[in-house]
Amino acid sequence: MPHDPDERAERLVEVADPAAVEALARLILDPAREVPVVALTSRRREREPAIDPDEVLAIVGPGMVVHYVPDGPFTRRLEELLPRRMHVFGGAARIWWPGVGADADPRAHPLVQDRYGVYGSQAVRELREHWAQGPPAAERTVDDAELVLVREERDHLRERSERLAAEVRTLMEQLAETRRRAEDAERRAREAARAERQEPERDEPPPDADADFRLQVLREWLSIHRGGERDERPLARYRLGPEFLTTAGGLSAEVRPRIPWVCALVLSGRAHELGGLEVHRLRTATGGDAPQRTRRRDGAKAWRAAVKQSTPGAPRIHWWALPDGTVELASADHHDRFDIPE
Repeated sequence: MPHDPDERAERLVEVADPAAVEALARLILDPAREVPVVALTSRRREREPAIDPDEVLAIVGPGMVVHYVPDGPFTRRLEELLPRRMHVFGGAARIWWPGVGADADPRAHPLVQDRYGVYGSQAVRELREHWAQGPPAAERTVDDAELVLVREERDHLRERSERLAAEVRTLMEQLAETRRRAEDAERRAREAARAERQEPERDEPPPDADADFRLQVLREWLSIHRGGERDERPLARYRLGPEFLTTAGGLSAEVRPRIPWVCALVLSGRAHELGGLEVHRLRTATGGDAPQRTRRRDGAKAWRAAVKQSTPGAPRIHWWALPDGTVELASADHHDRFDIPE
């Protein structure tokens, strides 16, 4: 990995303005280009590459440049400038081998995309394998015209599904923004009324905090799961315990945005598959042989998971799993807390 900060700064180039996006697109499409182009992106609403850039710089080797395109307006603009399905977004990485034209096959220019949004060692291994394999041999001619049509239709439907999901996310974000404006107007109205009555200020929870959190969880679930996965991994029935939003609100501003993402993984059953979240039973004592906490009134079992993956000392989420499949999100607290509200 590059240890020289100057070398790293020269080899990791951030695409930070519209002109840089245009230049990157021209480079990718240059018919005279003889070297591959590699780009990393960030997760939605984050500012750092999702895949470790130092790992990627080590993979491509000395002398190679890696481009970093923050997810958002720049990735959308790059999509407009490139041939269909040649884009990269949302934390993914892509290798464009030489020869990107209007009729190029997107599968020949590998996209490393983690559908769970983790982008850990598995994504690094996949990128390393694609790099080691190099560009594919000349594309084979398919004589079966019907097979070609089926593949094109499949790709068209997949792209349409992704765009519809993006439109749903946009509409949900607009709804959330409308609710925030409404809450702000209600708050100002309450403050004006108190001022007229000369009443003291009181801390009151937002009127739609529960609905807003559920909206965030749904948005993260849509982002994690694509197409048929949503049928296979639906959100479980769930409710928010009386202390969940209060405890979550007490965590740092850096951690709070990850809580809906972790909850979406918990409610769809994905969290148990991600070792970095350290999902395990919440026991009655710290010993490994202690029994799992069970709520006496309904037989619910207590569970615990980390908010940030593979991060010692990260806050934890506690929840109850009821016998009927319902999940009750109980609390979001610091890692050294092992109690759970009943």
